[in-house]
Amino acid sequence: MADRANSTPTAVSRRFMLTSAASLPLAALPTAATTAPAAATATAPAPTGELAALLARHRDADLRLQALAAEIVAGLARMPAWARPGVRPSGEPCRWPEWHRSELAAHGLPGTMPLRMSLGDLEEFHRQSLREAPADFAALEERHRARVNAWIAKRHRQRTWGRRLGIDHLRQQVNEIAFLKHGVERAILDLLTAGRFDA
Repeated sequence: MADRANSTPTAVSRRFMLTSAASLPLAALPTAATTAPAAATATAPAPTGELAALLARHRDADLRLQALAAEIVAGLARMPAWARPGVRPSGEPCRWPEWHRSELAAHGLPGTMPLRMSLGDLEEFHRQSLREAPADFAALEERHRARVNAWIAKRHRQRTWGRRLGIDHLRQQVNEIAFLKHGVERAILDLLTAGRFDA
């Protein structure tokens, strides 16, 4: 039974160390203005030196990510409903624009087509149509090209909204800061693992 246990002591201890470090009293991080030794009366000592600097950077990255997330939410609220990210019938998140049933009908698409269809959905429908009516190949190919062009045009309008409201730029910042935060987390784990810090 022991061989079935999930024993990953290194991974667990690294997660534990990062969680423990993140829970240290960041509010008590040393600054140029706080030098009085009498201030060290907290239940847990404030981290100092390199660890304190890393934790401060980690905290600042978290705060910036929270601010960016709020800005993105505010920007999305200003977009038309069809252009906002949504969910597919399966419940998975989806970035594709939403189509009205009347738009689908105008392009000869069935009511079973997802309102937030992907190009893959269109390709699958086209393949099915060709299997059912191979003699109509030329007409079906032309209709398919028209649907794909309409999909691309709607996607372009959706992206234009994202650029106009600055959402694309905000998401780029999120990716950059998340990458930096991950680097800080690795540095904290390396520091804790090596035991090279003052606390």
